[in-house]
Amino acid sequence: AAAGVRLVSVDRAGYGGSSPLPAGTAPAITGFADDLAAALRHLGIADAGVAGWSGGGRVAAALAARHPEMVRALAIVGTPAPHEDVPWIPDENMAMMEPLRGDPAGAVEVLTPVFAEMAASPAAGVGAVMGGADDEAVLAADPGLRERLEAAMAEAFAQGSVGVAADIVSYTLVPWGFDPA
Repeated sequence: AAAGVRLVSVDRAGYGGSSPLPAGTAPAITGFADDLAAALRHLGIADAGVAGWSGGGRVAAALAARHPEMVRALAIVGTPAPHEDVPWIPDENMAMMEPLRGDPAGAVEVLTPVFAEMAASPAAGVGAVMGGADDEAVLAADPGLRERLEAAMAEAFAQGSVGVAADIVSYTLVPWGFDPA
């Protein structure tokens, strides 16, 4: 407030306090972006500087692509590119996704238990987003950082792993619906 900044943080479906998508709904990055646009409009925000981290970066980029009048600046942090353009998902994970391709809505239900351990343990959640030794060095340099990340993960997974399952389906089984370039 002292800097004149209004910070709004929005949870995607199934994360934090946000309800999961209704059963049978295929999650889509563009759908999440449209939800974000609706939330901003509801709050009376006509345009904003938008930032997204990890999967949230995809949603922020989709918001900028679909609702450019609402986004005056865009920052994406640690956001992977589409796997088809820059392969980054291990082959064994992609092999697990292939049988689910015909039913993206049902895939969320199949994948939710796969990530149950990560949702149950904030430390496991932090481990899942770590990039290796470099990230460990950053955490070691700030003694409270791991604790803050674990608290953020605990909040994100308040409803279990349905949010992360929906995210994974939205970027592996459902077309992104916009050109990130």
